[in-house]
Amino acid sequence: MPRHGLSCLLGAWALTACITPAELRATPPVRVGSVAGAYLSLATCVAGGLEKSRTEGELTYQLVDTAATKTARLMATARFAGGLFYTVPAPLLELAFNQADEGNVKIEARRSFAGFNLESASWPVIEQCAGRKLSVTPPVG
Repeated sequence: MPRHGLSCLLGAWALTACITPAELRATPPVRVGSVAGAYLSLATCVAGGLEKSRTEGELTYQLVDTAATKTARLMATARFAGGLFYTVPAPLLELAFNQADEGNVKIEARRSFAGFNLESASWPVIEQCAGRKLSVTPPVG
């Protein structure tokens, strides 16, 4: 029995801690949405809302704005055990907010396996910040 538990723990660690932010960004989005608005104000509001609602102590959010491409990226990272005495950061979720045209923002969500619940919980915060229902594909369910 203890051997099985250790195997599950090692398997979960391998699925979460082995991806870098660049590798996560290179994956196709798991969900795409669009809403009327401005990309940076929406991303800033979402970052604040997610920060307020976070329950995990080791979860951090970093918002990076690239004004030249009118894109803001919000990365959620958690620290996982990397050995007996240290932890390593692993990205769980990235939300990219891109000003698709003058009045619309395209939102792309990419996540690691461990970011499933975080990604699902992010869409209501995005809708709250947008002040309206989003068009999301595939639907959040």
